[in-house]
Amino acid sequence: MEEAFRARRVRLTAFAVVAAIAVAVAITVARAATASREVAAKSTASGLVAQAKAEVLAAAGWPKKWKGPTTPTKPQKVKNVVLISCSQATACARETAGSVSGAKVIGWKTTVVDGKGDPNVMSAAIRNAVVSGASGIILESTGVSALVSALKFAKSHHVPVVNNGAITLSRRVSTRASSGGTTRTRMSSGAASAPTG
Repeated sequence: MEEAFRARRVRLTAFAVVAAIAVAVAITVARAATASREVAAKSTASGLVAQAKAEVLAAAGWPKKWKGPTTPTKPQKVKNVVLISCSQATACARETAGSVSGAKVIGWKTTVVDGKGDPNVMSAAIRNAVVSGASGIILESTGVSALVSALKFAKSHHVPVVNNGAITLSRRVSTRASSGGTTRTRMSSGAASAPTG
């Protein structure tokens, strides 16, 4: 009887070992399948992103070879550039900070004026910059339609003005008088160096 008991114990032990091995294999296979699905999902996602990037670049129509200058130009020597922000309480503050950083890299001294979103403040800032002897003025995302008089003042004093990032209508600022003494304006895309007219 003891021998039957011992044989039974060996069979149960063998069965338990085989069952444990089967469970371990099942867990390993399940983990491998999950990892494989995760890798496939990641590679599919990265493949989709790469494909989307390629399609955007192809649709943009950018030249495949750079045809522009291959050597940097030397920055002009200037005394002071006045940066007039549309409002330092908006995203214009970040744009202005970028212009300050860029100017610093090329050795330009800058003065930042907060336009406070007010065309009167911006016009006064342009006139003050001209009178104080600024070498140039950069308008940071500032609409120029309300600044035509101040821009003419800057032009008459040979102070260059650049509008950094405004979306406007034509290639340059031009003015003409209409009935009632009002001035109509066309603005430039990205660079309003001063009104002509």
